[in-house]
Amino acid sequence: MKKRISLILVFAMLLSLLVPLTVITVSADPTLLTNASGLSGMSATGNYKLANDITIGGKNVTWSYTTEFKGTLDGDGHTIYIAADTTINGGLFQQLRAGATIKNLNIVQVGTATWKFLQGGTGSCTSCIGGVAAIIGAGTVGGVNKWGDESYLTDTANKVTITNVTVTADIAPGESSVAGVAVGGMVGEVGLYLDMSRCVFNGSIVDTTNRTEKNTQDNNKMRSGYGGMIGLLFRKAKIYMTECINNGYISGYGHQGGMVGTASPVWSAGDAFKVVSIKRCVNYGKINCSGSGSLVSSGGIIGYIYCVVMNIDNNINYGSVTVASGSGSTAGGLFAFGRRNDTSTIQANVNYGTITANTTGNFWGSGIYGSGTLTTTLNRTSESGTAAGIASELNSSFANTYTTSTGKVALAWEGGKRILSGSLSSNQISNQADLAAMSANGSYTLVSDFTITDTWYYSSAFTGTLDGGGHTITIAEGALLRGGLFKQLATDNNGHSAVIKNLKIVQAGSAIYTPVAPDGSGAYCVGVLAASIEYPADCNNTSITAAAANTVKIQNVTVTATINSITLNNNDKGYAVGGIIGEIGMITLVENCTFNGSISDVARTKADAGKYESGYGGIVGVLIRNGGTLTVSQCINNASITGYASEGGILGHCRTWSNNATGSDSVTIEKCINKGTITGMASDNKASVGGIAGHVALKNTSLATIKNCINTGTIASALENYAGGIVGCVRRGVANQFKFIGNLQEADSVVGSQIAQEREGSGALVYENNYGRGAGIAGYYSSLSTVNKYADALYVLNRTYSNIYVFRSNKVTLKWADNQSFANAKTSYKFAQMSNISNGKRSIRLVAGIPNDLTLDSVGIQITIYYEKNGVAKNTTLEGSTTTVHQNVRAGGEIVTAASEGSTYLYTATINDVSTSNGQITLLIRTFHMKDGAKIWNDYSAVTLNLAS
Repeated sequence: MKKRISLILVFAMLLSLLVPLTVITVSADPTLLTNASGLSGMSATGNYKLANDITIGGKNVTWSYTTEFKGTLDGDGHTIYIAADTTINGGLFQQLRAGATIKNLNIVQVGTATWKFLQGGTGSCTSCIGGVAAIIGAGTVGGVNKWGDESYLTDTANKVTITNVTVTADIAPGESSVAGVAVGGMVGEVGLYLDMSRCVFNGSIVDTTNRTEKNTQDNNKMRSGYGGMIGLLFRKAKIYMTECINNGYISGYGHQGGMVGTASPVWSAGDAFKVVSIKRCVNYGKINCSGSGSLVSSGGIIGYIYCVVMNIDNNINYGSVTVASGSGSTAGGLFAFGRRNDTSTIQANVNYGTITANTTGNFWGSGIYGSGTLTTTLNRTSESGTAAGIASELNSSFANTYTTSTGKVALAWEGGKRILSGSLSSNQISNQADLAAMSANGSYTLVSDFTITDTWYYSSAFTGTLDGGGHTITIAEGALLRGGLFKQLATDNNGHSAVIKNLKIVQAGSAIYTPVAPDGSGAYCVGVLAASIEYPADCNNTSITAAAANTVKIQNVTVTATINSITLNNNDKGYAVGGIIGEIGMITLVENCTFNGSISDVARTKADAGKYESGYGGIVGVLIRNGGTLTVSQCINNASITGYASEGGILGHCRTWSNNATGSDSVTIEKCINKGTITGMASDNKASVGGIAGHVALKNTSLATIKNCINTGTIASALENYAGGIVGCVRRGVANQFKFIGNLQEADSVVGSQIAQEREGSGALVYENNYGRGAGIAGYYSSLSTVNKYADALYVLNRTYSNIYVFRSNKVTLKWADNQSFANAKTSYKFAQMSNISNGKRSIRLVAGIPNDLTLDSVGIQITIYYEKNGVAKNTTLEGSTTTVHQNVRAGGEIVTAASEGSTYLYTATINDVSTSNGQITLLIRTFHMKDGAKIWNDYSAVTLNLAS
């Protein structure tokens, strides 16, 4: 091949108007970020916007953005996911500096993460953690450390802005620290002018190290602070916080607050914060202090406050506030202890929370000290009158600020959507009480995000419709769910079938799941969305359970949860545990669903009678019953799954009984992806593990199809021959089929083949075009094909399954699941040309284009060429770059302008002296550009050329 095709990329200067890439253009548009490397590569002063959701970190990965950022990051409504098992060093940012703006962003922790303190930040005396940033401080300007410069710290020109940011995380710092600590849902420590608005914290902050009084409260050290928004305010700065919400559980060993943990002078009163203004904010979370020293405190809004000017107005606390016993322990609905030195206000606040400490108060615990005028009026509790009466009174002084919702005062801007008591009066769901009040066959739509707290159990068999509208239901720290969001989804006698769609469920912190036995089920079931899908009246009535008109539909649902705490009901029962659905026993469609997090069962013993009836799956745990027809399409499992029966990334266990006479009519799993580690803990031959399905048993007349699925996760089992890349074990009846078509697995992700074992049964096995990527993969079936490179896998799969697979980030994936944006790509392939044949050879020229951006370092093309040699398929890959571009090229005797190709400039690559005896060849082409040392790829294109004609 190398002799017959000269694969040299010649970026020939064939044309007129050659333009070097050294011309500079300036653009104020933000740089679009599409992945974690783009995020980590942000410059200190850049202007950035997320083009899509991004996942950072992963197992054995530490996220540590060390640049002192003072630019702009606009999330544009997208989410940064923190992958399970990531170590976070300080926060998404370690330090924000003057002028920084963070806005329109969601940050969601998936599973368990390790949060490490940032220690020794510029100007900081504390160890800091924050969901957005560990520290907001002055830093060094012009070689001078500005941390104590009051004029700099309070100058509006140096303001940092954080607006419309939501953090969902379980922050549990476990390190000891000789200094104080500052832990905030948004920011750990603030020592610079900050404007924060419309921010929400979900989840928990729980300090697990029992800090001594010396560590946290010695007057020569910074007092420790834990807050839903900010842990600690320090230095001579200002903060203005408006319309923020804390839903998180806050627990530490110093000063704790729903918004701010502590505002404290560094060395003396002269170092106190200049302004602390907190207005129209809401705390729903429980605020707890585990310390028992003489100065520990908790507050619904602020734990401890010492500043020049305090304005704490129009806030509401619904959460309980507690402090462990201690002679000086203090707690208050607003704050525990306050001191100010100038004119201040504390007015029109409302407290519904219970207060428990040595010294308590509905609003402040042990008094407010200091000079200057202090206005403390219109602060109210539930005992001050009716909700309507209190709201009316407060609105007479603060017009349009308050409303009422379900018997309580609420802030008008929030609409009272998170108050957790009352009844549903319309088909709009805006809080937990609305969800609980749904009728079994109604039609409902979520109109806002909200949080589920305490014990949750929707006991009815739901046959209605719930449209999430893209909103998120958060499961709060410490919540207990019986079965799942729903106990049971079903079809009723009037032909109503449940539909759940367009919904996100996020577990924030640890939660407990109690298995339930829904009507018609013989197992104990857990599913974050629903424990079971069963027909409650008669689970064996196939005229109902198999009727297409009665299909239950789960569409576009994403669950992020850690199902690691399952209370054991009965060892004699089978368990059905799924990231989306626990058990399915009637006709069901599940499509476009994703599960993130983990499933890990309790250690069940071999004596458990129901162990091998159990199943654990990222999407569905167990499929059972006559008529339990299941179609799963375009679903992704990103979660690690560990159990003591049959485990699968998509489906755990499909069951039959009575010699395969009873069981599911049909199982179809297509275009699904497993990325999670699937581990089977059972150690005998009744358990099996698979990347897509663990155990698939078919009744005598049924059909199972697994088609166009991909497994990239690691599959492990106590019995290695029962661990399959796609399916762990297949059992067939006498007159059925198992179709296993067009699937792809990683060669190094599994010991064994795509199907680990085919047990008894004589039904037909159709096994076509299944590939394992990698050299030397051994398979149970000899028909397993192998490909050594991802580009090879794409080529062989797309020969048969057009428009199904694509190649992204050096991996093959399914086209529907490809969320990679090429918005920041400057290059694109345009067309190919072939020269005339001369001496049995011809040349091929590829033409690409770029827009009017000559700030690039270089542009280039990568080509993979597929051809046959003596009947053997071969391929080779070439890559080259250039710094020369053109405004037109000559093609077929005519001039082709860049403008006619939708570009401003063109560039070319030539493959010389290709032998026509190679016949038909296929080129897989992608273009790229280099910018500041980074290579930015564009999409793939494929071209087939016949060299002989």
